[in-house]
Amino acid sequence: MFSIEVKTAFFIKVANIVAIEGKPNGDLKGKVLHDETDNSKSYNVKGVALVNGREYISPIESITLQLEPGDYSAEDLIGKRLVSYD
Repeated sequence: MFSIEVKTAFFIKVANIVAIEGKPNGDLKGKVLHDETDNSKSYNVKGVALVNGREYISPIESITLQLEPGDYSAEDLIGKRLVSYD
């Protein structure tokens, strides 16, 4: 299982993606994230944009993911925990 606590989120119009940044837990293997409190809300992952803080044995401190835009605003994701059950 993978989860991310979203700290920042914004829409990048020229790339047509929503970028989210936050603290991850686990390894991202799936292509869909779900809102932990409302499983009916899902977000398709387009890719990993940036990973920060990897040291020899330290866990990842921050990750930026690219999501497909949908019927939500990027700002609504801030403060949410998104999970992947894959």
